[in-house]
Parts: sequence; structure tokens; C-alpha cells
Amino acid sequence: MPTSSNGNIGAADSVGSEAVVLKHQLPSALSRIGLKRSFNTLFYYIPGLRWKQAAQRVGLQLSRFRAYDAVICSSPPHLTSLAAAVVAKRRKLPLILDFRDPWSAMDVLQPDYASPFFYRLADFLEERAVRHASLLVMNTEEAREATQPRHPGTEIVVVRNGSAPTSPACEVSRRDRFEMLFAGAIYLDRDPRPLLQAIRDFAQAEGVTSKEFQMRFVGNVSHFGDVSLTQYTEALGISDLVSIEAPVARKELGAMQQRAAVLVNLPQSARLCIPSKLYEYFEHPSWILALEERGTASHRLLVEANAVVCAPGDVAAIATAIASLYRRFQKGETPKRVVDTLDVSIVTQADILFAKLEAIVRARNPMNAANHAD
Repeated sequence: MPTSSNGNIGAADSVGSEAVVLKHQLPSALSRIGLKRSFNTLFYYIPGLRWKQAAQRVGLQLSRFRAYDAVICSSPPHLTSLAAAVVAKRRKLPLILDFRDPWSAMDVLQPDYASPFFYRLADFLEERAVRHASLLVMNTEEAREATQPRHPGTEIVVVRNGSAPTSPACEVSRRDRFEMLFAGAIYLDRDPRPLLQAIRDFAQAEGVTSKEFQMRFVGNVSHFGDVSLTQYTEALGISDLVSIEAPVARKELGAMQQRAAVLVNLPQSARLCIPSKLYEYFEHPSWILALEERGTASHRLLVEANAVVCAPGDVAAIATAIASLYRRFQKGETPKRVVDTLDVSIVTQADILFAKLEAIVRARNPMNAANHAD
């Protein structure tokens, strides 16, 4: 395993091809790679156009035989919003669009189609859909702020994904070992190597063994790019402290999260988005250790949740954070659920959305809205 100049194994190594491309890193539109990615953009949208036409036909058929109060569309895939716009216009109904991810404002793309042409086409298609909308819904304030200037005449409201705890807080059985858990997939730019280097430094400083400490990766986690996590942990000398585990059923995963003292969130380059994983983490009595840059939507939420947040590449800070949480665990401190102190409930978020929907329907047909209220 190569060692970088600062002594961290693989810290400066590439992981094969680009994981993601930031908006300010786009190639020239007329360069060879720019032209290739422009061509790929067309193939990215073609399957969606076929699906859009089919969805549009179904929407028009349904609305021919039954009266509706509004047309609501959630995306991505974002071309569904064009189908909804056609149905709403032809049936003279209010249109509510819900962008769970930004479209033209998206600040990070996969390399295959990351090009200026992608954004020009996204601008054009998004405007054709949003011009008909009575309301545009987004799930982070950062996404709203990036999108609003593009559509100054359209109201945009933030409705977060939210948490949905299935039961009230309950006593957690005694945790004999300090376990950290990452559950999900390691993909795109979510680099786990600084975390693993920090675990090595923490373990060396504290002298912990696998009886006292375990970092568990559960899910599609065997590789980051072309880097095998198993080989990487062996090279770091911490293979006994880190387990790489296959995906499990949701119920079993919930039990794992319930037992973990610390739930880990790896970094992402998409500054406008919040991974749904965070809202799931908030439902469990665990500390949250997140690797996240300042100024992102995730960072804002994590600060609200009193999570432990470190810069993604700051190995020393991550090791210090792990050591601090480990000492709190040794003293018998029990972490609390975020949902017990911060209102991120899907019920609250649904109330925001339905209040807006009722206002739109009432403005269009006051008598019909009153009947619905009854």
C-alpha cells in the first residue's frame, strides 16, 4: 500500500477514475471530454423522456374521469416534473413540484455527464416545468437559496426529509464495548480513509483492543473506488478493530444502530443536500460523529443536532473526537436521541407541506376547500 508524503497511508492516493465533478471543475464545452460528456447527457435524459411521455398519458387519462384539486410531482428523476406540468396545464390545475434533490442548481455531478451542456439543458427543462408551478418544495434551506434566484416569481418552501422514530425512547442494554457504526454504501466521494487513519492513531494512543473498541462498516462497504477496505485496514494494522460486513435486513440494522455508541457519517461533496441517513441516525440513542465541511446543508443540521463534526481530511481532529467520546463512554455517560431535543419529525414537516397545499386549493376553490376541511 503506497504511503503519502505526510506519512498517512493512501491519504493522497487517487481511487481510480473521478468519483464526482464539482460545478466549478467542468471541462470546456468544446474540449474532447466536454463534447463526450455532452453526448452522454443526451443518453442520460433519453430513458427519462420515454418514461415522461408514458406518465403524462396516464396522468391525462386519470384526470379525464375524476376531478382533482392539484397535480403533485416528486422528483428526481426530474423529467417527471415536465409530465406533471403538462397535465396541470391541460386540466387547469395547480402544480406543486417537489425536488428532493436540486436540478439545475445541483453542485456536483457524476463524471460521465458532468459538462456545461448538462447545466444548460437542466436550466431549460427546469424553467419549462417550474413556470407552471404554484409551489416548489425543496428539502434544505441551501437548496432553496440556490434555486430561488432562478425562479423569482415562484414560491419555494423547505420541507425536510425528517425523522420517523417508531417508538418512544427506551432503555439501552449495557454496552460492554465501544462500537462505532457506519451503515449504508461507500460510493462517489465518501472517503473513509481519514477516518480509518484516525482510528489507527486513536488506538495507538489509547492502547485499545478489539475487546474495548470496534468500528463496524455495514452495507455496500467493501471498497472505496478501487481501494479495498479490508486491505487498507490490514496495511494500517487495525484489521482487528474494523469489521467489514455485508448488508442486513432493516430490522437487524436498526438493532445494530441501537447498540452502537457512535454513528458515523462520511463526507459528501453535494453541499446542498442532506443524506437521509442522518435523519435515521437521529432516531437512535447514540452520539453522531460526522465528517463534513462548513457551510453545507449537512453541517447546518449537524450543528443543530449537537453532533461532533470534524473536517473530512483532519485526521488529528477526528482521532481527538473519537478519544473524547470513548472517555465519555468509559465514564458511563449515555448518549441521547436527537429527536428528543430537536424537532425534525416527519409529522412537523408534513404539517408545513399540507398547510401550503390547503392554502393553494382554498385560493382556487374556496367552497371545495371548505368541504375537504369538514
